[in-house]
Amino acid sequence: MTYHESEHGHAGYTTEGTTGLPAGGDMDFVNYSNADEALFLSFERWGPGMPWEVSTGKAVVTSELTVYPAPPATSE
Repeated sequence: MTYHESEHGHAGYTTEGTTGLPAGGDMDFVNYSNADEALFLSFERWGPGMPWEVSTGKAVVTSELTVYPAPPATSE
């Protein structure tokens, strides 16, 4: 399979809950796709000196997903 770079960049992030990451920081990413853009390969690094994480995926159509809204926030 041959992939070509489709996008790359740098972003800031914040986290909530238990993620294993600091409350915020900077991350880098590089995304690749094959010729028909049906298969994807992604690299993400969640901080300087951290290892790159690699993931693969495929394009999906809207009808393949069901998205549920988050429950309303409760006031304490």
